[in-house]
Amino acid sequence: MKTLVYYTIGFSRGYIDMLEISIQSLRKVYTGDIGVICDESMIHECQQRMSDSIVWSVPDSTSGTIASMNKLRIYDFIQVNDYDKVLYLDTDILVVNSIDSYFEKINQEGMLYVYTETTNQENHKHLFWSLQNYTEEDYAFFRRENISPFNAGTFGFVSTGEMKHNFESIGEMIATYTGSYFYEQSFMNVYFNKRNKTLRHVFTPNNYIFSPQTGKLFKDAILLHFADASVSAYRKCERMKNYLNLRVFSSRNDMLSVVPKYGVYAEIGVFKAEFSDILCNELQPRELVLIDLFSGITNSGDKDGNNMELVNIGDVYKRLVNVSQRFPSLQVRKGDSSSILATFPNNTFDMIYIDGDHSYEGVKKDLRMSYLKIKPGGWIMGHDFGINSEKTKNHYDFGVEKAVTEFCGNFAQCVTVLGMDGCISFGIQVNKD
Repeated sequence: MKTLVYYTIGFSRGYIDMLEISIQSLRKVYTGDIGVICDESMIHECQQRMSDSIVWSVPDSTSGTIASMNKLRIYDFIQVNDYDKVLYLDTDILVVNSIDSYFEKINQEGMLYVYTETTNQENHKHLFWSLQNYTEEDYAFFRRENISPFNAGTFGFVSTGEMKHNFESIGEMIATYTGSYFYEQSFMNVYFNKRNKTLRHVFTPNNYIFSPQTGKLFKDAILLHFADASVSAYRKCERMKNYLNLRVFSSRNDMLSVVPKYGVYAEIGVFKAEFSDILCNELQPRELVLIDLFSGITNSGDKDGNNMELVNIGDVYKRLVNVSQRFPSLQVRKGDSSSILATFPNNTFDMIYIDGDHSYEGVKKDLRMSYLKIKPGGWIMGHDFGINSEKTKNHYDFGVEKAVTEFCGNFAQCVTVLGMDGCISFGIQVNKD
């Protein structure tokens, strides 16, 4: 079986970096042919940077919208019988596992294999997925046949004369249409959905992750699609690079290996101070600040979220204060974590580990204050970013992941390390450029 994966790029040179990243990820799992349709002015750079790909050129696109239509011109460059099966990918897609299963399931001629972007039938009325000229009979047909709007950033097909005719027919629609539309996606949805010529069982939410969240692991993922029109090509490139460079450790103890030793560190949320001991042993701090409310009875588990127990945190405080009298490098601070951090000069800490208030608002406050107090290149780390079901028997619904994801978006940061205990730890190497 001969297969082809192809891309298109045009109008903006900013997408060449993204294309290169996507193809690099694809080449790790795919040995077949890769094709690129690009603007004529980009052909030499694309040939140089994607040297193992087949590059075809088209006249320079006058807009991003025009450039998006070029994916429908694939049959201008290949003979129908050259390839058995074809897969199209947008440049903002990372390939993180083998695509062989996709090709194995793409078998029915004349059908376009697509990803259902939304199951809300009302979205057929949106310009994103239509030309806004469907009839009531069309809507009834979509409901009856369970046809939903699809995303045109990824699709597969068996290469036949019939599919060539389909693409050429859409091209004719585009050439004569004078109304509003959303790139090529509007036309492709109208053409294939009205004819009930789509299949949805190959690209599914389990293996095709649409708009992946920062630093989250997707065990069965094949494609990660960074589909966000509001994000610049540069930011998308950075997100894709960070995913490619994401380092996964078996535990938070192992994750500490990325933190330089002999620095200044803080731990927010101490519980029994077991992780405090590990910080001392692993990092040999010049200074370690332990921050907690240190009052009342606290119920918590171990790093895996198992073995829950009640602990009198006041007794822990007394013990730690006694220890600090023998070790001047240890500070024990009692009170609200973000308020205590605020008393330190900016750019003080080499690492801050957040494991205190697990609510969205609490983590949000700790992250924002930690960003001010961490040195450029230092680490913000924390516990309970997610659940690793292979190590924990419990499920927790914390606000950590939401707060971290939002923080990364607002502050141009990214999770770059994970510690895969039952309760997953995250690490962000802070960029203050």
